[in-house]
Amino acid sequence: MITRIYASRNVCWLVVFCCFSVVACEKKEIQFGSGLPESFTRLLTVDTVTPYLSTIVLDSFPTSGNSVLFIGRTLDPIMGPTTAQTFFQIELPAAAQNADIPDDAVYDSTVLVLHPNNNWYGDTSKSISFTAYEMAEQADYTYATRLWNTSSFNWLPTALSTVTRNFSPSRDSLTLKIRDNKGTELFRKIRDKDPEFQTSDAWLTYFKGITIKSNASDNGAIYSFKTDSSTQMRIHYHTTWPYYEEHTIDFHLTRTEYQFNQLLVNRTGTPLEKKFDGQEEYFPTEVDPVAFSQTGMGVLLKVKFPSLPDVKTLGKTVKLLSAILILKPVEGSFDQYSFPLCTSLYMAQTNATNIIGQDLTNIEGDGTLTANPQIDDVYRLNTNYSFDITHYVDYLLSLNNSAEMGLFVMEQAPGTTTLLNRAVIGTRQHPKYISQLKLTLLTTTE
Repeated sequence: MITRIYASRNVCWLVVFCCFSVVACEKKEIQFGSGLPESFTRLLTVDTVTPYLSTIVLDSFPTSGNSVLFIGRTLDPIMGPTTAQTFFQIELPAAAQNADIPDDAVYDSTVLVLHPNNNWYGDTSKSISFTAYEMAEQADYTYATRLWNTSSFNWLPTALSTVTRNFSPSRDSLTLKIRDNKGTELFRKIRDKDPEFQTSDAWLTYFKGITIKSNASDNGAIYSFKTDSSTQMRIHYHTTWPYYEEHTIDFHLTRTEYQFNQLLVNRTGTPLEKKFDGQEEYFPTEVDPVAFSQTGMGVLLKVKFPSLPDVKTLGKTVKLLSAILILKPVEGSFDQYSFPLCTSLYMAQTNATNIIGQDLTNIEGDGTLTANPQIDDVYRLNTNYSFDITHYVDYLLSLNNSAEMGLFVMEQAPGTTTLLNRAVIGTRQHPKYISQLKLTLLTTTE
């Protein structure tokens, strides 16, 4: 839709803008006076510049050193079955190196305790299995100085602990009781001052790390856990002389740069199923008229404006007053309990190379441009993310060829993500939820 207001150049600007507030929603042309001079100024509102949306899917992305433990499995009806397995190491504490434990001390138990970040992805009402294994090898970089969502290392076949339960990410902690023969072994080595407990290198050679995973049949949720001091392995024992006294030795995470999460998804039968080797970009269709943003799983929403030069045919643009990009999530693709929308989205520049470039700044130029979801709780039609990209569109209009210039819309940058939220965005092919670019231009017929 294009809305026009005409005024001769000697008409007061105040009249133009006052009249615009009254007739901005009218489609017909409105003339001031009995006739138009040879040249006149128009104030146009244009919503016919269609943003072209597509989805870029990364084959792999770094997940190490992000200060988050992802564990679980969910059956995402849109993105496909998704699994998360975490790998980490624990340090040798001074309390274990320097322990003075009497021979008659009694071992009680060893537990692994994890505390959630109150973030999840999937159905938290369903129970899920958490199984911890001792690593058979230490994690090491597989490419450059990072570990990736596809990385993996061997673990010993006998589980350290397993528990199947319902889990509330807002109030529960996860406690895994280590099997008694392993806990007793740890306790005895500490008490006897075994060489494997005297230096950090010797300790990590003996106890190489822990991985925690879910069962392949689980269809609940993926949970996010902290990597701070609240995550720990704790040995409990007690002494009886000269009186009964309980004691603990705590092990915390170490070598956090090598802590990583394996994140895998089966996209068979989904709109992002790979159709040929090397496919990276996926385009909406009449059957699947949507594009996706889920940077925690390496999925990036890309937006281009190839028809933007057409606005130059409307006349000589004096000034671009505003450019608002409205991205519309598809109703039914999200809910606050299982698959919440991305809490916030931001934009970074890109082009035909699909390399992530510089972040877009806000209108003040003092921070990154972001948008939070505006939820339409009443009509369920106008939920949207709204971005003021006036400066960026002004830049595109100044170029001779901007067809391959575009923007990535992301919750977090791949390689730094601590969230797995997703947004399913309607495209120009969608019959109901259509993302738009709305322009307000001041033009002249000269």
